[in-house]
Amino acid sequence: MVRVLELRPMRNICLMIALAFCACSRQQPPSSRFSIEGFSGELPSGWEEDKGMETPLWLRGPERQHSKFPTIALDRAVDRQKRAASRAVVEDFLKLDRATLGQDPTFSSLPVKDISVDGRPAWEYSISYLNTSQRAIHALHGGPPPVDVNVRITNVYFQANGQAWEAMYSAPVSLYDKYRPTFDRFLADLRLPSPETK
Repeated sequence: MVRVLELRPMRNICLMIALAFCACSRQQPPSSRFSIEGFSGELPSGWEEDKGMETPLWLRGPERQHSKFPTIALDRAVDRQKRAASRAVVEDFLKLDRATLGQDPTFSSLPVKDISVDGRPAWEYSISYLNTSQRAIHALHGGPPPVDVNVRITNVYFQANGQAWEAMYSAPVSLYDKYRPTFDRFLADLRLPSPETK
């Protein structure tokens, strides 16, 4: 009987340690959320916000190929005519990309498709091309020889705050599929400003 009494406190201590360990291992790290110009959503885990960019939200992924990181951005759509977002306007954006980048033999595009963001109409298309932007940086600043990178960009357009907005995902082709689910979760969690907000 004495031996049972001696073992019971030790057993209880071990049980409490085990329960505490299980409780700690189940805790999820607190999610980081953003709120910008009426938009809100969850920041992807492991991605860094680059506050030096002029876009309202610019996120850089956890790995890169040469100089190119996967990125997610939220910004006003560049449209000199300030048209509202619509399928026809997004078709025009795709035509402009084709005209600008179509000389590249590696260029390809997927047609515009209808989707929704936060229950509102949105339109998506993707393009792929050889990104040679590092050549200009090398010409200005020198350094190691530039490396051209094949990239894929997915643009999603929608109407918010009385104008066309864009959520963009860009990545080297070799990393695109790996991080596309992160972009899909970003879009699924994205909340747009209320329609009354201008």
